[in-house]
Amino acid sequence: MDQARLRFALVALFLLVIIPLTGHPLLEVHGQSSSVSQIYVSPLNSCCSNLPSGSIYQVNVFLNLTSGYVNTFDVLLNYSNIYNPTAPGVPTGMIRAHSIDYSNNVFTNLSPAPTAGCIDSFPFDDLKCPAEDTGLGFVHFIESAAGNGILGPVTNALLFSITFSINGTGTSALTLNRALLINPGLDSNGSPHPHYVQLVTRGGIFSNKGLAAYFNARPVNPPSILANGSVSFDATGTYDADNPSQTIINYTWDFGDGKAPLTIQSPQLSTPHTFVQPGSYAVKLTAADSVQKGSITEVVTVMQNLGILNLRVYDQQGSPTRGNVLVSIYNSSSSPKPFHNATVNLAGIVIFSSLNPGDYFLTFSSQNSDPYSIFETVVGGWTTLDTIYVMVHYPPPPSPDYSGIVFTGSLLAFIVAMIAAMVLKRRSNGKAERSRARSIKSSKKGAFVRYRISVIL
Repeated sequence: MDQARLRFALVALFLLVIIPLTGHPLLEVHGQSSSVSQIYVSPLNSCCSNLPSGSIYQVNVFLNLTSGYVNTFDVLLNYSNIYNPTAPGVPTGMIRAHSIDYSNNVFTNLSPAPTAGCIDSFPFDDLKCPAEDTGLGFVHFIESAAGNGILGPVTNALLFSITFSINGTGTSALTLNRALLINPGLDSNGSPHPHYVQLVTRGGIFSNKGLAAYFNARPVNPPSILANGSVSFDATGTYDADNPSQTIINYTWDFGDGKAPLTIQSPQLSTPHTFVQPGSYAVKLTAADSVQKGSITEVVTVMQNLGILNLRVYDQQGSPTRGNVLVSIYNSSSSPKPFHNATVNLAGIVIFSSLNPGDYFLTFSSQNSDPYSIFETVVGGWTTLDTIYVMVHYPPPPSPDYSGIVFTGSLLAFIVAMIAAMVLKRRSNGKAERSRARSIKSSKKGAFVRYRISVIL
């Protein structure tokens, strides 16, 4: 298998096997940062009364890639206030996604291969819906490019666009609930090591009536929101859809962690906050201008400052080692003994969870492979993935065993000889019978002649 096909196969396996096992590394993390890459919705806010019921509008999903290669992205966008014309009684909601346009995106000149396209549980453009895509209110799109893909830094690179229909009045929040970038990662031997690219996300909002409150949460130290880590809550997307010229007067934040709500005055748009414990928090923002108020509640997931190390261990041919490699993890290369040992599973995967951030030293050993070691870096709130290749010495194939052929040949020869003997015996018996018959006939004829002579005399 050539390297390009091997890379594509590994990325496909990565998406089908690794992600269901570990989940995605971003859980409700929104915001922007110059230190890591970003996937974001544009425009940030769409309004107003010039987009009445019966209109259509388009949002784009863009990428800012800080560095390195990317040849696969996987984005799941959720939208609220879904229009449902078949709801009991009267239709409910106000917008509905209709199409995905990826015809002129960042992978256009790189032999793109879309692998999933799904809108509200229905396949789009003859693509497929992953098994987890059920229900309403989401758009899911996955695409890979040939080779290494694109190389950062890249800004404002289009991934895909979504067309929505407007079927009423109200507000809809657009949230990126999954955003994955995969670097194929080639080592000095040309072997692929696909891994996640660290990133943050930024959602958006649409409204054609009322005051639309909206915020993004950004970890001060990306990529993840961590317990005891500072988070910046930014209300920049908030606006009055009835009168966009209205100035927001204040913003009241309830972070859902038992602390008293905090009100800040305009023009200040953001405020820092620290969650002491990991968990999911319903954060509510209420914004007010001189005419009206509006509010929004979003779930923000705060993670422990611990990471996951997820390794796929393959042989030199790119096949899983299937349960025969022991992986030992050390705090450093000078540690006298490992603090944990684990054997790869039948898919060649081994996972170390609840690791403190930092560098670790790992060794790989088995009865039929060369010893191998590597350093891996663990980041808090993140899943570090890597592919390890070990040199496996498979036993030579056994020498051809011709005993069965000899036995079968001898048996056939014996059967043929027996049949031939039976045929010859039958022929011999037939000749004897015919000779005996002729003799009997001749003797009868002689007796008859003698009888007639005697009668005549």
